[in-house]
Amino acid sequence: MNDYKVRIAGLMKEQGLNLTDLAEAIGRGKATLSRYLSSGANQTAPGLDEFERMAKVFGVQAHWLAYGVGDRNTPADTLAKLVEGGACLVNVYTRSNVLDYLAGEFVETSLQMPVPVELSNCFGVVYPVVGNLSKVWDCVALIDTARTWVNNDLVLAQLGQDSVPEFFTLVRILDEVHVWYGDDTSKEPAIKTKEGNIKTIGVVSWGTWQQR
Repeated sequence: MNDYKVRIAGLMKEQGLNLTDLAEAIGRGKATLSRYLSSGANQTAPGLDEFERMAKVFGVQAHWLAYGVGDRNTPADTLAKLVEGGACLVNVYTRSNVLDYLAGEFVETSLQMPVPVELSNCFGVVYPVVGNLSKVWDCVALIDTARTWVNNDLVLAQLGQDSVPEFFTLVRILDEVHVWYGDDTSKEPAIKTKEGNIKTIGVVSWGTWQQR
């Protein structure tokens, strides 16, 4: 299901806007905007012109806001050229729902991203980077479940049976694996453990931080 309401509500929270602020910015009444974001019987959908206005207010692309295609910053013509040039679209998940997807359950996702066709067997996971981010892929890591990790690879993995997956950089030293959270290995490893304690989901094949 393409839930534009999730994207709008997330952007409002991110930018500190309330219903009144956004309604005034797009020239609509507060009650109208409330119906756009409602899940009840009174729900109505914005028209394309409203999506364009909201996208301008938020500083994002209207096609992403309305349909979840691409990412928030890639222009529609760029996206079209990528797909026409042999790219394909893969779904993007969060760390909290990617395990359900891998278990074969239906997972609603509101975001897709174009990737080279040779990476069509991968999927995206939102990557929690802080700081100056690229405006190209909107902070998404591409996960390759077929690759086996080697030293200094960034992976999506679980530490412990029931943990939410995290991004780790792994380095094997003798019979231990040194583990860093994320891609910053400038400090001492956060954990040193046996490889059997790490459940690797996949190796990050490509991601935003390469384009900061």
